[in-house]
Amino acid sequence: MSLSADAGVPYVVNATVTGQIGGEVSVQCRYGNPYRSRQKQWCRSGDWSSCQKAGSPGTAGHGSVLITDHTAEGLFSVTVSGLRPEDQGWYWCDISDQQLPVYLKVTEATATATAAPTSQQTSSAVHTAPPAPTDKDSGGEGCEKHNANSLTELVLGKTTVFLLFLTCSVIAIGKIWKNRTAKQDAL
Repeated sequence: MSLSADAGVPYVVNATVTGQIGGEVSVQCRYGNPYRSRQKQWCRSGDWSSCQKAGSPGTAGHGSVLITDHTAEGLFSVTVSGLRPEDQGWYWCDISDQQLPVYLKVTEATATATAAPTSQQTSSAVHTAPPAPTDKDSGGEGCEKHNANSLTELVLGKTTVFLLFLTCSVIAIGKIWKNRTAKQDAL
């Protein structure tokens, strides 16, 4: 299944980002028209007081985090620079009522003569469970629960619409049948 922000469903482009100590990573969260004027923020999972809001439109810098909301493009981007080991863990791209999980992994700087990239990004589908942390990080509690809740809300929403359609269809068919039967009785 291919996701499109034009359909209105927010999604994160890279659900896992990896950067070296001292380097930087970028996360891109896409959203559709319904979310253009809504609040966007970057939060560390499990700590809502860590949330940093994006300017709308424009850029807001908070320490080593730079948040930019490109409303015309439907793109909310976060750049974390000066990475430290303690930056590793789960984060949220928070777009209004949608929290999109991102795992930030921080690795040791390589000691090679060639320039190693400071950031590596791995694409991952948004609506699958994010990869589990590979170390002692425990900041990800709730990610799997959130994904399950989002999926449940989606299924319940679609089920409700379907049941409403089915109910209206049964009522309409019943009225048509009743009118048809009344006409046949009149003949």
